[in-house]
Amino acid sequence: MGRQIPFHATVSDCSSLLSFINDGRSVTIVVQDGSDAAIVQESIPCRSKVVLILWKEALGTTLQRNRVRPEKNPYYRVPSGIGLELSLSVLTEWDGCPGLIQGRIYTGIAEPKEALVDWFTHISRWIRRHWVRAASPGSYVGPDALQWHLDGGLLLPSFNPPVTAEWKTFFSRQAADRKALEVSSLRSPRSLR
Repeated sequence: MGRQIPFHATVSDCSSLLSFINDGRSVTIVVQDGSDAAIVQESIPCRSKVVLILWKEALGTTLQRNRVRPEKNPYYRVPSGIGLELSLSVLTEWDGCPGLIQGRIYTGIAEPKEALVDWFTHISRWIRRHWVRAASPGSYVGPDALQWHLDGGLLLPSFNPPVTAEWKTFFSRQAADRKALEVSSLRSPRSLR
């Protein structure tokens, strides 16, 4: 079982996070999946809608893509344990309201290398210190995404859910949670940096 830290982040929040992650650490950001073995660097990662891999040489791993499908219609993926998986939040709409799909940073293997765990922990601590925890749907929210949410945007889970009575109830609770988030952010101004 892997480790993850779920979050909601706008492009601005993502830029701040990646600035922290890359602070003198020579981080390479690549697209996880593709139709060939070539490593594809992502030049504008905060606008990406595909799963990315964060990698640095200090991890002691080799950045590569391995074939995961047979000869017919080959498919390649950067394997788990080489770096950290980054799925970014995506702006969308849910039942006529603006929504932000949850992103995450993830390491997907049960026993990752110590250097990878340390890096994940370092990033997780930064997120926990600088972003606000939202009870619904259970993620951290970057400062810009928090303001967007307080202005009426919905914090969606890691997918765009169907419009059902259950989901309508779930999102109606977010309206009540907004007040608690607003109070929490006022009590903890460092969360908004």
